[in-house]
Amino acid sequence: MKARQSTFVQLAFLITFLAASAVSTTAQCDELQKLTAAGGQPGDFYGCAVSMSGDIAVVGAPNHPFAAPIPGPGAVFVYHRQGSGPWQLAAMLTAPSGDDNPGDQFGAAVSIDGDLLAVGAPNDDQLYENSGAVYVFHRNGSSWGFEEKLLPFNINSISLGRSVALWDDSIVAGATYGTTGAAFAYRRDGSQWTEEAHLVPTNSQALEFGFAVALYQDTALIGAPLTSSLAGTAYFFHRTGATWTQQAEIQNPTPAPFDLFGQSVAIQGRWAVVGTPYDSTVSHNTGAAYVYRQDMTGAWSYLQDLMPSDGSSGGHLFGWACTITGGKIVIGAPQAGVLFEGAAYQFNVSGTTWSEVAKYTASDPDGSDWFGYAVGVGNYSLIGAYLDDGIGLDAGAAYLTELCP
Repeated sequence: MKARQSTFVQLAFLITFLAASAVSTTAQCDELQKLTAAGGQPGDFYGCAVSMSGDIAVVGAPNHPFAAPIPGPGAVFVYHRQGSGPWQLAAMLTAPSGDDNPGDQFGAAVSIDGDLLAVGAPNDDQLYENSGAVYVFHRNGSSWGFEEKLLPFNINSISLGRSVALWDDSIVAGATYGTTGAAFAYRRDGSQWTEEAHLVPTNSQALEFGFAVALYQDTALIGAPLTSSLAGTAYFFHRTGATWTQQAEIQNPTPAPFDLFGQSVAIQGRWAVVGTPYDSTVSHNTGAAYVYRQDMTGAWSYLQDLMPSDGSSGGHLFGWACTITGGKIVIGAPQAGVLFEGAAYQFNVSGTTWSEVAKYTASDPDGSDWFGYAVGVGNYSLIGAYLDDGIGLDAGAAYLTELCP
């Protein structure tokens, strides 16, 4: 059970907040709306996965509808916005009838791009126990319909859909259990999806490869955070035609055991970001994110580390989640704050230098909500707090906020 505020803790929080406010120049951009699941139940974990495309917000609830002690099959909630009005629920998506089994974790990972949506269900049992699956949905007008179910095509891989990234007509999904983990690439032709590649790193010692995936055009970035005594690594893969090859292996410029470099990854254009939530460069477990830049020859190199401006207290887990769009990076720190209520931070680029411009916190913070556990950006930012108790213990929530200029 999560600890609740005492008078002493409330006072400590107020003192810390006032002190930070007196010295910080970071903006606090407007929260626009708090989302919770229609028909949500305690333990749904709504908000453990989020994604945005334009004004469309997607939130995963992998235990919905939770009926203790048994988790439900899972669900994904899609929200549309008309004009400047509030976001409205457009669809609650589930696996097709007969394939929606308790504990499948449908909604553990989500990725939307335009009219396509990919949903991970890492505990799906169609091939064998916890073999996993990815479900693809397509929007026609304002309606979302099921298109295809993707399965792993290597019997040594388990939990396909632990992570998923969608770009245009391509999907890369992580399958994290097995010898080292794996990722699978799929491509769409018309409305049919085909298996394109089984991705594994050249480093046979990589562990949890596929824990996090990101995709931009023909380049994938894949995290393996348990490699090298949990220091972590990440890998760039590039596609030429239908052939994927490893382009580079990267690690924390100052690696240390238990950093979990590769816990989260993001890529857009020539920029890439790798989250390292247990990095202790600033303070114990403050966390960090590392920015990489691709040069004109295609080579990737480390450029800059990002850390929260208020990270000296430690324990933020900054880098647990990250995302990037249009010269803006948003990074989740789900244990930031005196009560471990969580936060997210926005960094903008000028030239080749990234600077913190905003800190996001919930308008109704509560201890151990894990605000910042998942982050997404489109025209706005979407921040998951999967242990929020607003409609029930650990039912979860997600918050839509303005992106700061």
